[in-house]
Amino acid sequence: MSWFGFKKSTPAVKNVGNGEDVMSSEVDLLKKSFARQLQANYMKDLTSAITVKCFHTCVDVSSKSPIDKTEGSCLSLCCDRYLDAFKVVLFTLQSRGR
Repeated sequence: MSWFGFKKSTPAVKNVGNGEDVMSSEVDLLKKSFARQLQANYMKDLTSAITVKCFHTCVDVSSKSPIDKTEGSCLSLCCDRYLDAFKVVLFTLQSRGR
């Protein structure tokens, strides 16, 4: 199982001489491509959510100074906690069969 909860498919031996097997391999390729695109979208959404929530929580946007040590540690802890919570939710949903 991948980090995002997708089952890794086991490669099947295909008979290239049979038209159905070739069609099946094309479908498998499309499924894998779709799963990769879905994972990329999840990563993009997760990164965006972490950026918005943690940045607005930890960084004083009214200040024009660079991020200081306190804000940096807050960002680091916030990102870690957000990822931990994301994993718990993901595994809970997987255990429920969704």
